[in-house]
Amino acid sequence: MEMLKTYLSDSIATSNPKLSEIVGTRINKLRQWAQSIREAQPSDDRQWQECVAMIDFQCVSAKKILQGIYQMPGVTGESNELWIEPRGLTAIIIDQDMPAAALSGMLSTALLCRNPVKVTVHPQLKPYADGMLKQLMGRFIDMEEVSIVSWEQKEQLLNDPELKVVALASKNHEDIIQINRQLSQREGIIVPLICETDPYLSTMNNGTFCIGFGTEKTCTINTTAIGGNASLLELGATAAITKN
Repeated sequence: MEMLKTYLSDSIATSNPKLSEIVGTRINKLRQWAQSIREAQPSDDRQWQECVAMIDFQCVSAKKILQGIYQMPGVTGESNELWIEPRGLTAIIIDQDMPAAALSGMLSTALLCRNPVKVTVHPQLKPYADGMLKQLMGRFIDMEEVSIVSWEQKEQLLNDPELKVVALASKNHEDIIQINRQLSQREGIIVPLICETDPYLSTMNNGTFCIGFGTEKTCTINTTAIGGNASLLELGATAAITKN
């Protein structure tokens, strides 16, 4: 994952009209969501300001990574392309020791990757969660894309058979270990755990946070008609004719 993050952050993607349109539409909707929060919530509440700023930042960061197709190195005669697709149902869990911006950041990132989301937050953060989701659901995102799970049902959420990724914001290392262990014991596909343990949200601010919420898709194309290097084959054919 870290190698992929480094590669994508250092590479220039080729613009893809279809991806640009899909991701661009989602970015515009989430920016409108951020603006609606800005207008609806108290301007002197620092937590709300940070929530809005985090949504804007994730939109800017995701635009470069999600809208393009990357050309990857490969052997002679091959073209290798990589892009990011939705991973699937995402569980977002925000503990009481983290700021409200952890929710806005994780939620916006999951939605930018076009994943359906189930959210559960500690009761202490519920007023912020309610305020965010009230502005989001049914206005900028379809109701079925986001659902709320009570804090008491966190364990059932982690056992959801449709789950594809878990995003957790918490400073409680024992809980993190326990959740990671629980996910590792699931049958079927591996469900990754994305953690933010820093109350200053350093992981979410690294510019490549969205990669963990998506699935890498690759396409390898044989760029020569018969599987070899066409220019070398042409030279060989010319040499053979000259020799004869």
